[in-house]
Amino acid sequence: MNKITFVRGLAVVAGLALFGAGCNPFARVEQKIGEAVAERAIEAVSGGDVDIDGDNGFTVGDPKTGDVASWGTDVKLPSGFSEALPRYPSGTVITASIQNKGKSGSFVQVIESDGNEVLGWYDEQLKRGGFELESEMTLGVTVRQYEKVGMKISISVMSEVDEESGKMTTNLTAAYDEASG
Repeated sequence: MNKITFVRGLAVVAGLALFGAGCNPFARVEQKIGEAVAERAIEAVSGGDVDIDGDNGFTVGDPKTGDVASWGTDVKLPSGFSEALPRYPSGTVITASIQNKGKSGSFVQVIESDGNEVLGWYDEQLKRGGFELESEMTLGVTVRQYEKVGMKISISVMSEVDEESGKMTTNLTAAYDEASG
């Protein structure tokens, strides 16, 4: 092996080690290219609009129906989401969607709080908005149905204590439907 071949080989190994160790100056560019390729591939199969954000998640939308769904680590409620269904003031929304041109929608939120506190907050907010509690069922998960003329809202909570941290976490699923009620 001559000296030039050895130096080239060493340069390749060093470059791979740096790129693999997170020192890749092109990583963000590569991520954006990867996101764009994945977006186009999903759009070709689904026929919808796709937006992938490698830092936060992705959004898929159907321009024909206006349906939108987002998944990620801190999702914003889609434009057109009913203001009648408020987002709990703390916690992180991990998925949100609207269908039927905003006439129905839902979100899932992870909250560091007791489920009873979350239910109490929603009970107060929804009653203030003119909704009445129509039904409640508890079987590991508490589900409450609220209704007023022209709309139904469903609130589901499930709480658990993290064994390591001792913190209470509540998974909230909230949905509305303007077509019923």
